[in-house]
Amino acid sequence: MRNPVAQLGSQAMIYGLGYGLSRVVQFALLPVYTRYLTTEEYGILTLLLVTGSVAMVLMQAGMGSAMFREIILEGTDRRVVESTALLFLAAVAAFLFAAGYLLAPALSKAIFASADHTRVLRLVLLTAALSSGEAIVLARFRIEQRARLYAFLSFLRFLLGAGLAIYFLVILGRGVTGLVEATLITTAIFAVVYGVQLARGFRLAFSVSVLKRLLQFGGPLVPANVAGLSITSADRYILQHYSTVAVVGVYSLGYTIGQIINLAVNAIQLAWPAQMFTIAKKKDAERQLAGMVTYYFLFMGFLTLGISVFAREIVIIMTTPEFYSAARVVPWVCVAYLFYGISFMVNSGLTVRNKMKYSGMIATAVAVLNLGLCLWLIPRFGMMGAAWATLVAYALQLLALTVTNVRIWSIPYAYGRLATIALVAGLIYAGSQMIGYTGLWVPILVKTVLVLLYPTTLYLAGFFKSADMAALSNRA
Repeated sequence: MRNPVAQLGSQAMIYGLGYGLSRVVQFALLPVYTRYLTTEEYGILTLLLVTGSVAMVLMQAGMGSAMFREIILEGTDRRVVESTALLFLAAVAAFLFAAGYLLAPALSKAIFASADHTRVLRLVLLTAALSSGEAIVLARFRIEQRARLYAFLSFLRFLLGAGLAIYFLVILGRGVTGLVEATLITTAIFAVVYGVQLARGFRLAFSVSVLKRLLQFGGPLVPANVAGLSITSADRYILQHYSTVAVVGVYSLGYTIGQIINLAVNAIQLAWPAQMFTIAKKKDAERQLAGMVTYYFLFMGFLTLGISVFAREIVIIMTTPEFYSAARVVPWVCVAYLFYGISFMVNSGLTVRNKMKYSGMIATAVAVLNLGLCLWLIPRFGMMGAAWATLVAYALQLLALTVTNVRIWSIPYAYGRLATIALVAGLIYAGSQMIGYTGLWVPILVKTVLVLLYPTTLYLAGFFKSADMAALSNRA
């Protein structure tokens, strides 16, 4: 059997290519967006995308994750699980889209203080409905470990999405509406493509007992995911209320850059369940899981450090002067998503032991706390208050999940070594902030040297131990 770290890494790289390309359009097109959209228009686009994300979470109902457990651990016929989940999601998506269509004028007024965006809101909700079945297709790809096929299809989707976005925005000049239309067209085309993939080996069936088990596991994920989206999204609505849509646009751009790390986080999340359930069956599962978390933090800490250190330079290269102040929020968002990713990795106890209700409870409590922090900090500190609220929320979520999971499944995490990684990264980042901001390329050169001190310092400090890899590569 391959080293679990290497296997997870290879799978994550492929899934990362697929997941990243399918969702990186917004970042890759930042130079275009910031030259063809004002800060206010970018803020409107952000609020529309956030609303669509909430709708998508509700319409997918946690089925993707539930299918994993039902097929791999329970051993249920994949065809029955897929068909049951698909029929259920189709009904949920149809109901929610119909409700959203009727409520769109009221939603537009609530979000934008005007009914002018009713039509684009309806298009966003339709896009979410068409995306609901993707959870089932992606679950099949991950269960069958067909990461390359998923990456290939995602690459095609990336090309189509980017092309349509440029066409509607630059050539047709349709602004925010054009970008929403381009996303809808892309989603509709690939709903057909994914449908063709799903048809392979598909058998129409419905099982009430299977649906009950899927909902038992996936149901608690819905409030947890909605709560998670609240942490990442509520600040935009609150920031708009206490400030302007233009400030939302600047903050959202900085948030988008800080969220670059989330591409790697989500890539590993896609590959992790199959690895986690496999490791969970081994005699030394606790030691292997602890080692995986250590090396996850090591790798993701390096990415977080790099993006945080070069935040100013990235913003200058990618955007226009009216967006430059967005660089201030990037490091805070980066660290917040580092905490978010680790939370997913340490959640093995609740996942394997099917105690996901606790995840939902923790996520809901943290989301409520985040709302309170936003309402307290944003009126006083603006977009920086929003960034700080996000960081504190994810830090507390990590703490709560770690304590809860260790109580359910005692895993000996190397807290001292994790602290060493954090200390080294923190000192290097602090040093980077002492560099004078004269020009662009000299700071880039100096900061590159500083970032490379991260692995060098850890190596010289004897951080890398052969015993770790020996444990992680232990044969099943």
